[in-house]
Amino acid sequence: MPNPLDDAKVYTLADLKVWETLRPGLPPSLAVLGHPVAHSVSPQMLNAALKELSKRHKKFENWRYFKFDIEPERLSESLALFYEKSFEGINLTIPHKIPAVALVKKISNAAKQVGAVNTLIRTKDGGWDGENTDSYGLDMAVKESLGLKVIPMHVVVLGAGGAARSAALQCLREWGQDVWIGARDPVKLNIFMDELKSQEHVHGKRVHGFNLNSPPIEQWNDGVLVINATSVGMKISDPTPFDVSNLPRDSYVVDMIYRRDGSTSLVKVAKERHLLATDGLSMLIWQGFKSLGEWTGISPSAEIMMAAACAALGLPPRHA
Repeated sequence: MPNPLDDAKVYTLADLKVWETLRPGLPPSLAVLGHPVAHSVSPQMLNAALKELSKRHKKFENWRYFKFDIEPERLSESLALFYEKSFEGINLTIPHKIPAVALVKKISNAAKQVGAVNTLIRTKDGGWDGENTDSYGLDMAVKESLGLKVIPMHVVVLGAGGAARSAALQCLREWGQDVWIGARDPVKLNIFMDELKSQEHVHGKRVHGFNLNSPPIEQWNDGVLVINATSVGMKISDPTPFDVSNLPRDSYVVDMIYRRDGSTSLVKVAKERHLLATDGLSMLIWQGFKSLGEWTGISPSAEIMMAAACAALGLPPRHA
């Protein structure tokens, strides 16, 4: 049998069905579900946080966090099994965030507005409540990792998918800034813009669209916060998703993705121009921080989680 304490191990639905043989007595467990999910370092960072919590609260001594590769068509079946096998909480990543909305008992307002859930919380009556911590992760990455206390007047969101929706709604709902949505497909961009403008809390806000090939740099003279919500940059061969060379000096960059071999191309280029920039690892840390707090009722250490994640990725230590 595989070692159930192996942070790097990817478990499957077949493992879940015999989970009591891997975790005798079925002590509390947590998990991230994705397809694929092998790249995730969530077990390393959250198990480090649980170890620290257990020093103060013995009830968490046997809690462990695992990663499961679950096919989309098996999500409903697996959620029932995770409940049966004493899992206290679940994180969801691609492609499960949107389908899971229809499978939870109750969904938070934040998750409802985004139309996706990434955190499931065990209920007492046989199911899960759904939460979305993406916006929280972005907010903390901007304010803590970049040290930004005042958000620039203009926020540029690259992309028109689920991650872009979450980022744009955070800008409109919490920050109240002008939001510029950049995409290359005009049809997809227009649909995305219409969806944003239909949101009740977006009423009266200023939302603009532009083609990524011709960004309106001249309108951002006072500085801008650029958020890459596309998948461009995940591969080493990917081009930079946005040309930052003409941005004002008081601009900032958040890349929602991260790489095992160091900074993404966007973050590298931004830092070469002496712009403050951070990658998606910061978001991941703060999302995990929020999720673990939801499950345990206790705030973990973001610094311990970041140290564990960097070690797992082979990256130099950095602050959360």
